[in-house]
Amino acid sequence: MTHKLYKNEIIKNEFFYRSWDINNFIEGFQIKIINKTKICLQLEIIGIDPVIINSLRRIIISESCSFAFENVYVFNNSSILNDNVLSQRLGLIPIKIDPRNMKFKKANSLGNQFNTVIYNLKTMNLSKDNYFCKRVYSNKLSISTSGSLIPFQSKTYYTNIQKNFIKIAYLDILITKLKPKQKIFFELHAVKGYGYTHNKFSPITSTWFSYY
Repeated sequence: MTHKLYKNEIIKNEFFYRSWDINNFIEGFQIKIINKTKICLQLEIIGIDPVIINSLRRIIISESCSFAFENVYVFNNSSILNDNVLSQRLGLIPIKIDPRNMKFKKANSLGNQFNTVIYNLKTMNLSKDNYFCKRVYSNKLSISTSGSLIPFQSKTYYTNIQKNFIKIAYLDILITKLKPKQKIFFELHAVKGYGYTHNKFSPITSTWFSYY
């Protein structure tokens, strides 16, 4: 799609850029905090172009870093969901951790207690009722502060006990359902990453703006 600029439009655009002044911008620019909680921040920004606000929105989504499950090692899975589907669901479970306390894991490097967080998911439906389905929630995820169960395969070695300052953000996320005698046993490795590499590393669910 093309658009021709006529002489009057060019003069108008030149006048706009020449008339812009930083002092006038500072006088008309305002930021008001409407609502602030642990999981939500609502701002009112006055005196700025919506294009810039949209750029800030995209930066918050893509450039903020957080922890998410990157590698999933399956020891046993007899549920109705296959390994790939369960791995994708587990990767989107938010982890509550301050990224500043951990380091980035470099490509082809070994994992340790400073750049990798390890969780285990092990449960089974022991019900004798053939029609009972056990719901497996994210509260079944347990942190492994001593390291990986398969360090040679996962290439993750802990030399010390990891500090227990890491938690699952929400404990009521449904992962799967198990019929009687079905069981799952996973080991999950979480690493630090940016939202532009994968949506699971985005620490926020939605960022939006409206102008009026």
